[in-house]
Amino acid sequence: ANCVDTQRPFEVAASFPVGADGMLMSMEVTLSQKHGNNASCHLPMRVADYSGLADLTEALAKGMTPVVSYWSAKDMGWMDGKGLDQNGPCEGDEGKCQDTAKFYNFAVEAIRQASGEPRRQPPAVPSAPGAPSAPARSECTETGQDCRKTHCCRSPGMQCYEKNPWWSACKEACIPGYSHLGEDTTWSCRPLGERTPDDRKQDVIVLNVAQQEMPPNGSEVTLVMGDQQLLAKVVQQKKLQDEEEEQQSRGAGS
Repeated sequence: ANCVDTQRPFEVAASFPVGADGMLMSMEVTLSQKHGNNASCHLPMRVADYSGLADLTEALAKGMTPVVSYWSAKDMGWMDGKGLDQNGPCEGDEGKCQDTAKFYNFAVEAIRQASGEPRRQPPAVPSAPGAPSAPARSECTETGQDCRKTHCCRSPGMQCYEKNPWWSACKEACIPGYSHLGEDTTWSCRPLGERTPDDRKQDVIVLNVAQQEMPPNGSEVTLVMGDQQLLAKVVQQKKLQDEEEEQQSRGAGS
């Protein structure tokens, strides 16, 4: 059963633990309240699957101040009214909410270090531009999952591409605006991070392309095969007409 009485003062502690790469791993909120006989109640909550952790990491590093509310609501836009779902702390959107809900004693503290747990530091704003260290492949995103948080892909030859502000995925290649059948939105194809080194054995694909449209040797091309977009390199080009004439001459000679 819940042990926090919201009619009495209670403490809201919000923390933002980060990984070794400085990226947020989760958002953690604990509600606590002291009771008689030195007893206390702690209600911890943790959100680790929020798709906007990468954007929140950048915002916190720039000095953004988060505000944590204690009621459950879809519309958290107002701290001084009912909101669209009528779950806010006040009777109406008026300037006297301080008579109903009071927020005070704000404090910013370092995350307490638990025994046996490494100390986590908040992301710091770099003093000078520099190349960030590449994360280990085991920390990167699997194909088919959202890679906006990691900006790297676990599978060889893949790169994280942005579809829209809410979704990115690991792909070999990405054509801006391309949308296959059944997809309701197009891709911006903005690359996020570097491509994972490709140590796979490369397949050779033979295509019949008009000579005037044939790209030069060594150029990279994107092949669209059904719902897939594959990155390829032209390794050799031949004139089909010359080969056909050569085959015909061999047949006539035999």
